[in-house]
Amino acid sequence: MTESESSGAQFPKCEGKSPSASGLVQRLMGQAILRFPQVFDKLRTGPPSPFFRDSHLANLLMDFEVLRGASQQRVEVAKYITDLVQKWFVFESDRRTQTLEEALAVATSPLPLRLETPGRNHQEQEIEISIKGRRFTGRDGVLGAISELTDSGVISAEAARALEWSTNFVAAGDHGDQLRGRKFVLLGGTAELSPLANLLSAGADVLTTHSSPGSLHRKIASELDNIAYPGRLFCIGDGFDLLVSPGKFSQTVVESFTKGEKVDVGLFAYKGGGGREWRLAAVMDGIVRKVLRRGLLRSVTYYLSPSMITEISASTAALSVERFNQQYSLDKHLFNLLTFNSLWKRNVLEGNGRYWTRSVLPHQGASYAAAKLFGTIYSAEVYCSNFESSETVIVSANVAPITATASTDTRVTRIAFAQAGHFGIDIFTPSTSRTLMYLLSLHDIFHPPSSSQQLFSKQIHGGVFTAPWGLDSTMKLAYLRGVRTGR
Repeated sequence: MTESESSGAQFPKCEGKSPSASGLVQRLMGQAILRFPQVFDKLRTGPPSPFFRDSHLANLLMDFEVLRGASQQRVEVAKYITDLVQKWFVFESDRRTQTLEEALAVATSPLPLRLETPGRNHQEQEIEISIKGRRFTGRDGVLGAISELTDSGVISAEAARALEWSTNFVAAGDHGDQLRGRKFVLLGGTAELSPLANLLSAGADVLTTHSSPGSLHRKIASELDNIAYPGRLFCIGDGFDLLVSPGKFSQTVVESFTKGEKVDVGLFAYKGGGGREWRLAAVMDGIVRKVLRRGLLRSVTYYLSPSMITEISASTAALSVERFNQQYSLDKHLFNLLTFNSLWKRNVLEGNGRYWTRSVLPHQGASYAAAKLFGTIYSAEVYCSNFESSETVIVSANVAPITATASTDTRVTRIAFAQAGHFGIDIFTPSTSRTLMYLLSLHDIFHPPSSSQQLFSKQIHGGVFTAPWGLDSTMKLAYLRGVRTGR
């Protein structure tokens, strides 16, 4: 058993036992239903089928989110649930057990900061992305790729406009002037999609978490090819476990790194299994809250997953519905009846004239879903509304495409990813997703979203949101096609 599995941030105990992630999700939703009965009066919970427990929770979560999102109290519900997470989750140490909220409020000693030596002879590198095996380099190449992505309907119009602005901004060299010396804190900075290398190349001061010197070295070596960078990289000695030392790290941020200056915080830490997805999301939110309380938070950046129910525009919904109407047929309807509606599910959900995607993947589990919905979407809405402070906080929360990262590299996903293109879904490479998402967040830093509808409108969904079928159905169909064709 690792240290983070026996101590640190944990799920709250119920009757002396730690609940499952799915049980905790349902407890939280139950509390929200009691607190906001008018919002959820049409929600039908019902007992789950013993054969479709995961699907039942996924469907319940999607119905819950549509009702919340369509209500006038959507942000109040989001704040209520994110507050409950901080009050319910516990932090265990060899001395005592506290709530996560209490643990992060306690003043403690900071961790020792280390400044990495970047070397010399930095060379500015051209912006580059790859789409379906084709490379696009430089300003004109990337703008051409953005145009292709827009025409194929795999990114939203809002994302296209933001990408165009940022591409011109970077190509002109203006981002270096604006970001040089600006302080960024990256929670999970060694993750594959983290913009650590992008920020260092722009001259920013970056404090990152990392689990070991090896993980940090691999990140820098693979993305900067050992080329020196003008930014300054700060880290914590030989690394640490974010689940075990969130209080010490947050103290390091507010006491040692900021030195009274505001910081931009990016939330990218992820690790599956043992409920760690959700526990990490809760810890990261607790750190952001502490920085905000100290008046030191300038911006917060999230990358939204396409495999989570997400609000979409009327035009995106219309394209998906059009494709559904074109491709749905009597034989598909009959087969759906035989398979308990597990295939060819319509993609679009509607509530009070607003639209969402049916894109929760049940097999990813309740912890993943809670981390992405409660820990990302809800937190982003709360900070955009900024209940905690009268000061403005910039919030960047954009949808990233499905990406072939190391965490998705399994036999099943390899088969499904190889066939996804036949169903209108593009799978992106890590370097391309990282570059595009950095460009979107760069745009948001200088053009902050002012409402929840603007907040989530920039979507590089890769076709997930405009597909005729829900993502779970699409991935099942892609996998079955791969098994049948042997590819």
